[in-house]
Amino acid sequence: MSVFNTGFGAPNASLGGGATDLSSQPTPDAVVILSSTGTDAVILAADGTNAGVLSAADKQRLDTLAGDLSLPDFDTFTDAQAAVPTGDFLRTAGFAAPGDGGGALYRRVASNPGHGGVLQTADSAFWDLAELRVTPFMFGAVGDGTTDDGPALQAYFDFLADNIRILGDFSGDWATGQTLNIRGALGSRFICGTISAVAAMESVVKITGVGMNFDGTLEVNGFFPGGSSNFDNRDVMNGIELDAAGNTKFDRLWLRGFQRYGVFADTTSNNQLNLGDVRALDCGSVGETNLPNALTVNFSQRSDNGIVGPNQQSTLTTSGVPAALAVDDIVSVAGRPLIVQAISGNRITVFPNPPAGVNSGQIVCLQGGVISLQGNDAGLSWIESISSIRCGTALRAGSLYGQSVGKLHAEANGIGVILGNSRTGSARRICIEGAYFENCQFHILHTGGAAASVVIENPHLLDFDRCFRLTQHDGNDQPVDPRLLGVTIVSDTIYSPTAQRAFGATSAIETLSNASGRNRFFADRASVTFQLEHDGGANRLYGQDSVEITVFGPGVNNQPTGAVVIEPVASDLAQGITVNGNSSFTLPARSHPVYLIARFNAAATDWQVSFTEIAPALVAAPAISNPAGGATVDSQARAAINAILTSLRDNGIVAT
Repeated sequence: MSVFNTGFGAPNASLGGGATDLSSQPTPDAVVILSSTGTDAVILAADGTNAGVLSAADKQRLDTLAGDLSLPDFDTFTDAQAAVPTGDFLRTAGFAAPGDGGGALYRRVASNPGHGGVLQTADSAFWDLAELRVTPFMFGAVGDGTTDDGPALQAYFDFLADNIRILGDFSGDWATGQTLNIRGALGSRFICGTISAVAAMESVVKITGVGMNFDGTLEVNGFFPGGSSNFDNRDVMNGIELDAAGNTKFDRLWLRGFQRYGVFADTTSNNQLNLGDVRALDCGSVGETNLPNALTVNFSQRSDNGIVGPNQQSTLTTSGVPAALAVDDIVSVAGRPLIVQAISGNRITVFPNPPAGVNSGQIVCLQGGVISLQGNDAGLSWIESISSIRCGTALRAGSLYGQSVGKLHAEANGIGVILGNSRTGSARRICIEGAYFENCQFHILHTGGAAASVVIENPHLLDFDRCFRLTQHDGNDQPVDPRLLGVTIVSDTIYSPTAQRAFGATSAIETLSNASGRNRFFADRASVTFQLEHDGGANRLYGQDSVEITVFGPGVNNQPTGAVVIEPVASDLAQGITVNGNSSFTLPARSHPVYLIARFNAAATDWQVSFTEIAPALVAAPAISNPAGGATVDSQARAAINAILTSLRDNGIVAT
């Protein structure tokens, strides 16, 4: 069989029979397949409707068009830099080597875009990365989890900051020796991987920008994977630092091995964060829960300022203040929690005073933890769950607008939850729907002088002996008003012999709250003032404008010994609302506990209070017979005496 063309000269090939002169073939511009046994096959030239052989003129036109559309392939980024490509696009097979994951499409641009995704060829032309999904491999990252990819990763994130509509996929394992600044805006989206620190730094990742989305699990490690997690082996302060990152959303966070916090936010414009599911291990110092693995420092001298009130302080002279310790951190001395007020040289000033007589010894640090959300604009945040193991604290909540937490698991922590960002600050609008505390030195620690606004629902293993409010101590070294002001615990049944100290309540009830009028029982109150606030809408829908209160006290019969006052809140008082017709009502002195009912009379704009003593049951006196006999009978007097005796018998005062 021979195959040849008839329009381009001599035969193309001759197989099995030698060459044959076919110049007289009658079919021009065609390919003829000669058969030695049958009819020859002829493939005609292509035209506007039929496929076929390309004519010489068509081939010339195609060659010209190919010069404009050619995509020259280069093995590596460096090979492309050394070339002088034609056309408007070029593609590489890899970054450092073909197939290393860094291959990408580039588009010719008129000028240097000024980011890490640009390629400049030998003719000084600029080519911009033209992928809709980019990875760190395209910027030269190795991605083996051990090589320092810091510069390549930063170039990668800088490119995405300038191109927020491009998907950033950094799934995989990356190592960095520098803090990575991730900037973005509404529309920025990332597919997450693992980032491990291989050098000392303040934070592994710093995120700036509103409305970013981080899909998948973002794992951040403060120590080399596989290395020891002991506190002394950690060189990184924080995992993720949030700076003006409001409305940013994470699916899942996995944080390990930091001297301070896994997630840290104390700047402005961090509102409405969604941190998703957060798991953490070995973040911060665990205190006395695991003393060999905690951050400690010895002190040799103590100096008190001699103040008994809220400004009391003690200055402890140490052997050297650890770099990881900062003002407003929590420490403990001889088991008493303290807050750091100042650090100067090797001296630490704390509030309140350490226990009396402890003039030297060990300071145990409980700083750091999983999440710290501080400041006026770090609130309205959602956290689906927090799992905290061997951390300083699971959550330090001190923002103005608060957080909502689905589930909180604190195990082997220094502190379960810290409420407040300073000694004078407080936690606001915090709701934890379920809490579990196991093997923590402290369960709840309230740092502020102001009342918090916190609800913790259905806590498990909550120990009131491990709940404290940082308050000054009196001359007898006893805390002044140690109640957790503004902290409400809601559960099916709450009972603890130490609830009296923490909440001023001792009964098994469903809600423990320091808000006036919220508890069913008040204990150990020499005096108390209840402020009532009416709510017309709640009264209309639920009949809520009524309060039932039982007041106990320190008297010999458990009665309150001081003044028990009921008054309207200031805003209601300004509107002319009264209590029993007056601006306030003071309960008369009683000899037993008192049960009060206050009902709001909307027509009279008046709280109407009634009360009765809760006295022990009386033992009936011996029976008294009705009057009988006598020479002269006063029938009216005898009838009255009989009525009195009947009433005494009916009420159990005398036996029948």
